[in-house]
Amino acid sequence: MISLLLACAAPPAPPAVPEPTRLPPPSWVLVGRASSDGLSTPTLQGGTARLGVGCAALNDTLHGHGPPCFVEEWRAGDGTVLVERAGARLRFDGVPGRTTWTPINGALAACLGDPLAVPPAADPGGQRTLERRTWVVALSGQNRCAIAGTLRLDATRDRADWSDLSAGGRPWSAGGREIAAATVRAEVRALVRSRWNELDEATRADALRSLAEDPDPDAARLLAEHGFDGKTR
Repeated sequence: MISLLLACAAPPAPPAVPEPTRLPPPSWVLVGRASSDGLSTPTLQGGTARLGVGCAALNDTLHGHGPPCFVEEWRAGDGTVLVERAGARLRFDGVPGRTTWTPINGALAACLGDPLAVPPAADPGGQRTLERRTWVVALSGQNRCAIAGTLRLDATRDRADWSDLSAGGRPWSAGGREIAAATVRAEVRALVRSRWNELDEATRADALRSLAEDPDPDAARLLAEHGFDGKTR
C-alpha cells in the first residue's frame, strides 16, 4: 500500500533555475592620453612619441585647422583598449574606427563640431566616456547651442543615438532641433556681418548657402548686400 501511494504521488517540483545574471556594460576608464593639441589628461607614457611623424605631417597639410591627433588608453578590469587617431583615420583596438557618423548632420553637426573632441562641443561640463564599443558623449548645456543630454556613437559602425538630447530645454525631436538650427543661423548672420572680409572662399560659400535657406529677413538683406539674390554660385 505504501509503495502504491508513493507511486501515485505527484513528482517533486524541479528545483528553481536562477535567473541569469545580467552584467552591466563595462565602464572603461581613461588611464592615459596624448594629443597634438596638448589636452592630455591623464598623460599617456610615451604617448607623444606614438603620435609619430604622420600626425605632424597631417597638421602641416591641414594648416593646423584639422582635428587633433590623439592616442588614448582605456582600461576595464584586466582589459585595455587603445584608440589612435590621425585626422579622419582612427584605429579602435586595432580595427578601423569612426570619426564621423552619417546621422550626425545639419544643426547637430554644426553645434557639436568634432564628435570626439575634448571636451565635446567645447562644453566645460561635457565628457566623452566609453562603454564596450560605444562612445558616450554627455553634454551639460554649457555650449553654443545649449544642448544637454547623452549622445551615443558606435565606435566602429555608422550608428548614432541622439534620442536623449535636448536643446534650449526642449527634447531634440520636439522642438530642440529647431532651436539649435535657429542658433546656428543667427551665428552665421553675425559672422557674415562682422567678419566677411576674413573668410576664405569655402567658408563664404557655406555661409551663403545658409543665408539662402534662412527665413530671417536679415539673411535676405545680407545676401543683397553682397550682391546675391538668394542663389549661391
